[in-house]
Amino acid sequence: MVRFRTAILFALVAVASSRLIAAERYYIVPASRIDPQLERMLSSYTWSWQSTSPVHIDESMAYAAVGQRVKVLVGTVDADTRALLNSGWVIAIRTDRALPLTGNANVKGEGEFVDIELNASQLTETTHRIFLACQRESYFRLMQQGYTGSSWFRYQVRRLDREIGTKSSVSTQRQRQFFGVRGTSITDTFALLSGGRALSENLQLGRELPQPRRGSTENTVDIGSIVGITVREFDWAEHVKDIEPELDPLSSLIPHDQHALFFTSFDSLIGFGDEAADQGTPILRLAEPQGIDAMTRKRYETQLGLSLDGLAEILGPQLIDTVAITGGDPYFRTGTDVAVMFTSKQMLALTTLLQVQIRLSAERDPAAQPVVGKLTNGTPFTGMKSNDDRIRSYFAVIDNAVVVSNSITQLERIEQVAQGTLSSLASLDEYRFFRNRYPRSKGDESALLIISDATIRRWCSPKWRIATSRRTRVAAALLDMQAQYLDQIVAGRLANGKKIVTNYERAGTTTFVNSKSGLRSEDYGDMRFQTPINEMELPRVTPEEQRFYNRWRDGYQRNWSNYFDPIAIRFVTTKASVGLDMTVMPLIDFSRYRDLINISQGASLDDEAGDPHPEAVIHWVLAVNTESQFVRQGVDFARNFASVSMSPLSWLGDDLSLYVDRDPIWSKVGEIKGRDGVADFLIEHLDGLPVAAQFDVRSGMRLTLFLSAVRGFVSQAAPGMLVWTTQEHNGHGFVRVALSVAGRAGSDDFMDNLALYYVASGDSFTVSLSKTVVKRAIDRIVARTEGKPLPAGPPSLGKNLAFHVDGKTLPLISQLVAEDYQRSMQRVAFSNIPILNEWKRRFPDRDPVEFHAQLWQQRLVCPGGGTYQWNEEFQTMESTVYGHPAAVKRGPGLPPTLSQFSQGDFGLTFEDDGLRARVQLLRKNTDE
Repeated sequence: MVRFRTAILFALVAVASSRLIAAERYYIVPASRIDPQLERMLSSYTWSWQSTSPVHIDESMAYAAVGQRVKVLVGTVDADTRALLNSGWVIAIRTDRALPLTGNANVKGEGEFVDIELNASQLTETTHRIFLACQRESYFRLMQQGYTGSSWFRYQVRRLDREIGTKSSVSTQRQRQFFGVRGTSITDTFALLSGGRALSENLQLGRELPQPRRGSTENTVDIGSIVGITVREFDWAEHVKDIEPELDPLSSLIPHDQHALFFTSFDSLIGFGDEAADQGTPILRLAEPQGIDAMTRKRYETQLGLSLDGLAEILGPQLIDTVAITGGDPYFRTGTDVAVMFTSKQMLALTTLLQVQIRLSAERDPAAQPVVGKLTNGTPFTGMKSNDDRIRSYFAVIDNAVVVSNSITQLERIEQVAQGTLSSLASLDEYRFFRNRYPRSKGDESALLIISDATIRRWCSPKWRIATSRRTRVAAALLDMQAQYLDQIVAGRLANGKKIVTNYERAGTTTFVNSKSGLRSEDYGDMRFQTPINEMELPRVTPEEQRFYNRWRDGYQRNWSNYFDPIAIRFVTTKASVGLDMTVMPLIDFSRYRDLINISQGASLDDEAGDPHPEAVIHWVLAVNTESQFVRQGVDFARNFASVSMSPLSWLGDDLSLYVDRDPIWSKVGEIKGRDGVADFLIEHLDGLPVAAQFDVRSGMRLTLFLSAVRGFVSQAAPGMLVWTTQEHNGHGFVRVALSVAGRAGSDDFMDNLALYYVASGDSFTVSLSKTVVKRAIDRIVARTEGKPLPAGPPSLGKNLAFHVDGKTLPLISQLVAEDYQRSMQRVAFSNIPILNEWKRRFPDRDPVEFHAQLWQQRLVCPGGGTYQWNEEFQTMESTVYGHPAAVKRGPGLPPTLSQFSQGDFGLTFEDDGLRARVQLLRKNTDE
């Protein structure tokens, strides 16, 4: 038996040794020799191909590259190789196997793999250098696409540049994406209607300072000499005159220049946290689909030793009265100082139980050690901390509040407020204004977020912007260094605590330390938690950083002509609905809302505006200021075109609306596949389509003169072509306009059978292709005239714009936007696949998703709610919802979150050059 085992061992060693001794050879082959379709597919080189290798040889991938670009990298080559490289796309192969080589090729980029066999007549033997150049080109293109894992691809490009002997000019600057920056048509629309666009425009967190040039490291400028934001503060005097709102108890302890999230009760905290955990806050998730989960909540709960589940189980509402969360900046994903504050009528019990939970949670990490000390002004604190900041929890009782923070600096700022040396949020007029608008004791408030003027100025200050830039550069350098040492880290060959000294001048740091979770900077932290800006000492900066900040500040300030912009957002989450109410005052000068403001500011919607009625499944109402310059320009154009002396819109009142009524036709539309099919169906069924436009009427006489003028103009322009027929319903006349017999003669176009219906009254004018819709409008006109009650229509949440959508229209909306939405979400899902394939190839015994989460501190998620798994047939990772680029799945036509709601209502109100945006999403009845 022993001999048998020994023989097997020697056989295995012999096989392994033969593979190691076998010489590797390198070949290139034009893609066209493998298959002409493969050449055409590579020529387009779209995103749909990037994640899957076009050719597999012996189950390993081969690298594709543009031949001429390879020639540029490697320089002079022999005539035969030059001819191949000039021919276009080439496939580079490294193998130790004898010819011929077998494998398969993805010839169309759509999953049509064909078996291939490459022999000596097809392959051209080449050098290791040319193979590396082809490999470099593939990594370079993946890096250019901005896919997840770009730091790894960037490292590979640099490594290969060194091996090839070419000079690399690849930048370490990272591209960052924030709320509302990019999305689909539906997410962009949602961001506009929910106010998310205003939030993104005003904060501009994605605008970072440029990266300084190499060598620009001498800190010679006193940061205190750099001028920050100089835009005036908003004058709140008239807005807060004679108001005495109920203030949040903890507002008197929160620094005036920090954001604050208030919860009126412990239950509201738990409900809000559960909602965010389940859906990432539905309203925000709709506006910002993500392919990456930064595991933010989990990281901070672990760091602080506080979990909402643990609080609910141990403490409960009997011990906690109110809760607030505050901190120095909004960079939760990368690292910020945060404090959780509690009030209680049973302080002793609360402090005891909180300290126990923090200690028990921290003790799960053997590296965590107890901390005891006093703040600057004598307040004692205790805590738990690990060297890598995975555990970083400090506990103190300040004034009448229990405070748990990950930053001693944060505790000291709260202590300063308690002792009167730093202003509190409660002292600000804007806070009082917002609390008056959003009363604590009314409504179903779950949370109120306040971002004061002073907070935004702080975020825009020289220290904050320059420090943010430095942290970003360090993060990029850290990612590059981790990529460089990845194999050693994974294999455990890089000792824990090992210091790596490098010359990352532009990053402002030279030393990285290895820990169990990867590399970290001694000064700036790691990818899980960067040193909070509040804790960074930045007395001096470089002249170049000063110039970059001055340029950024001047560009940022040009967005405001008068005042700066505090922000408040009220969140409401109940069993019946989810909603928010956002106030941004003022908007930036070049806001996307400006066109709407130009049309509607000065006018106002009332409860009856737009003819609200329960049959409307989609209802859009816009207030119109007929004296605005925008409307006047339109009127002048129409007057000149029609050659009339009177104003053609002098009859128009204060609003106009578009609505879609409930009708069996929408069920039929929902059964049609594809946007083109829906468009064709709707065109074929235009006659009678239940869609209407309704206009408020200022003057019945002016409307009559206008309609008479239009009729006369058309009769002169096309005599005898149209027939105007007066009909009656419920004692009220309406008009049918259609082609005459002469107008239809000899024509079979579907448009010739259309009829337009309209009804006019002293207060409204309705136009539709559907007689039924016009008859229902008449019924409502008669009921209002007779003073009869009408069934309630959708609520009007805005004074300038209101929008209502019924959940039953989701199949229709899906048909119209599904193609764009699916394509966008496929891109998000596929952007994670290349790096997951890298991990699968390099570490086949590890789960690629878990590996990435452990080493890069972010979990790659499918935006459609699916997971990533290995596809053995195609040798690639794939999304369970969207597939992979070589075998695409359609996925849902709308965000899955929408299916939970029965209707949505949105409203915009423009006030004091600012915006109030309201959203209410009603949940579906679970009994339905």
